[in-house]
This record gives sequence, C-alpha cells and structure tokens, in this order.
Amino acid sequence: MTVSARTIRRRLQQSGLSARRPLLGLPLTQYHRHLRHQWCDERRVWMAEWNELVFTDESRICLHHHDGRIQVWRYCRERMLNSCVIHCHTGPAPGIMTARGGRVRSTTPAEDRYIVLSAKRNRRTTVQQGANQFLAASGKQISRKTVARRLRGGGLYARRPVVCVPLTRQHRTARLQWCREHHNWTEQDWASVLFSDESRFSLSSDCRRQLIWRESGTAYRPENIQEKDRYPTCNIMVWAGIMINGRTRLHVVANGTMTGQRYIDEVLLPHVRLFRGAVGDKFVFMDDNATCH
Repeated sequence: MTVSARTIRRRLQQSGLSARRPLLGLPLTQYHRHLRHQWCDERRVWMAEWNELVFTDESRICLHHHDGRIQVWRYCRERMLNSCVIHCHTGPAPGIMTARGGRVRSTTPAEDRYIVLSAKRNRRTTVQQGANQFLAASGKQISRKTVARRLRGGGLYARRPVVCVPLTRQHRTARLQWCREHHNWTEQDWASVLFSDESRFSLSSDCRRQLIWRESGTAYRPENIQEKDRYPTCNIMVWAGIMINGRTRLHVVANGTMTGQRYIDEVLLPHVRLFRGAVGDKFVFMDDNATCH
C-alpha cells in the first residue's frame, strides 16, 4: 500500500504532532550535569551576592547560510524534551568567535562600599557630588547613573527628609516625663482634654528639591530629619484645638503675630471658654510653652 507525503502529514497533525524547528544545544555528559546541579545547590540562597557577578560566554557564529530546514515532529510544549533537541559539538567552518556577557563593571566591590559609606556620612550628597568625590579619591571617572545604581545596590534611596522643630535635651526630658505620668489614662480621661496649638504656614512655594539618601523604613531616624524653625517672610499663622469628640474653629491670626493679650482676646475667651463650659470641672486645656501663653 502506497501513501503520499501529504497523507502522512495529515495523520501526524491529527494525532497532535506538529513540524517545528528543533532547539540546538551542547551535548552534556552525566558528569557535566552533576557539576551544574551541584553548583546551583551551593548558591540557591544567594541574593545580594548575584550583584557582584558578571556572566560571560563566547559563541561561534557560522558565516555559512543555514536555512534551518531540519524539523522534528513534536507535541505542543515539548520543545525542551531531549528527543526534540539537536546536540551540536561544533559549528561548520569558517566561523568567528565572539565574546558576550554584559558590560564590565566600572567599580570594584570595595569601591562600591566606599560610595555607599560616603553617602551615609553625608546623606545630603547629590549623585554628581558623589561622582566628584569618587574621582578625587580614586582617580576614576564614573557617571551619575553609576553612583545612583551603587547607592541603590547598597540599600540607599533618594527621599525627601522629614522636617521637624529642633528640640533640646530639656524638651525631650519634659515630654517623656509627661507621657509617663499619663500613660494609665483611659479614653474617658482623655475625652476632657483640649489640645491646641498655632502653626505658621508659608504662602511661598517650597519645592523641597533637597533629597537625602536613606534606607527603607528609616525616615524618622535623627540623621534623616531636617530641623527647621524659621519661616519665609510671606506666611500666615492659624490656631485650632482638638478633642476626641470635637474641635474648635480654625482661627486665623491677623498680621501673623500672637501676643499674650491677643491670645486671651482671640483664643481663650471666644473658643476655649465655650469648651470648658460644655465639659465641666474635669476640663483640661493643653498648650505649649510659648511666651504668649
């Protein structure tokens, strides 16, 4: 019985087999596979260590025309099976050998640690300043992007610093003592307390472009906080108070200056006295130690 090539192709396709180009791979002995498996087991817990590795390889490129007409019959998703891979020891001559594996790193691991340490010593250093410092220390020219990559590799990221009012040791001691005296208060006790404060807001633009280099989750460490107690000339002062179940109206201080007499006339009498009458004898009024208070 004679059948045509088309009939054979149709029967194979009906059974789920398709004609595809095979993968090309190097033949590996059992010893080769054992070494590669052992190498992977020894480094399966590596994480940051991979950043210090550069993988390289050389390949032989065939200069002859190869149309890839050799095909294999396989089922779907079977391209990695050994029966569907052609093992080639050498390429046909003539050929050329090329090396590949990525760009060589411009800095050594020791130099990477120097870049990260310099940023930790001065967290407000820009990447351009870091590149200039590295050039002065090592004599090697690196780009701003290289400095940024090394800092990110060391766990440092450019973030805006937290701004706070500078506190002295006496301020911190007094605040800690106050917290210890009231740490047993219940919610009912705190419901009688009115917290108040005045704040000055700048009416001019503040882009806050100054960044610092810090690790994730360290925004409130002392070295990552920028103390700031001066305000621009164009500003406005407001006062307000809050309780658990209420709040006062927002009071704008005209001309932006609070004095003792104005504090009585504009804050205590029209705002605080109303809350004291509503709460009763257990009312507690909290303010800071400003001179006008």
